[in-house]
Amino acid sequence: MRGKLILAIVGLAFIAALTMAGINHHKRVAMETKCVQQMAMLWEMARSHVVEAGLSVDTAISQADLWQYMGGQFSTNMRCPLGPSVYSPFTFRNGPQCPYSEAHNQALAKISAQPAYKMYKMIVEREDRERKTR
Repeated sequence: MRGKLILAIVGLAFIAALTMAGINHHKRVAMETKCVQQMAMLWEMARSHVVEAGLSVDTAISQADLWQYMGGQFSTNMRCPLGPSVYSPFTFRNGPQCPYSEAHNQALAKISAQPAYKMYKMIVEREDRERKTR
C-alpha cells in the first residue's frame, strides 16, 4: 500500500513537471512569434518609409520615424515581450534586432530569406548598383 502511495505521489509530481514544461515552452514560442511578427512589421514599414522618403538603405530608422504607418504618434512602442525596451533604431539593409533574444533575430532572418521578402533584396541591390555608378 505504501509503495503505491509513493508511486502515485511521484507520478503526480512527474505529470506536474511535464505540464509546467509544456506551459513554459508554449509561452516562449508565443513570445518569439509576437516579437518576430513585430520586427517584420517594422521592417515592412521601414521599406515604405525608405521608398517614399527616398532614403538610403543604410539610414538609421527609429519607431518614431514610422508613426504615420502605425496609426498615430503614440502607437510607436513595439517591443519584445521579454523586456521593457522598444526596438533600437535600425537600417533597412539589416532590419530590426531583438535586444533580448538572438533566437528571435535568427527567426526573423529565416523569414527574410523566403521568396516573399525578395523586395528587400531588390531595393538594397538597386541602391548598391546606384552607389557604384556614382
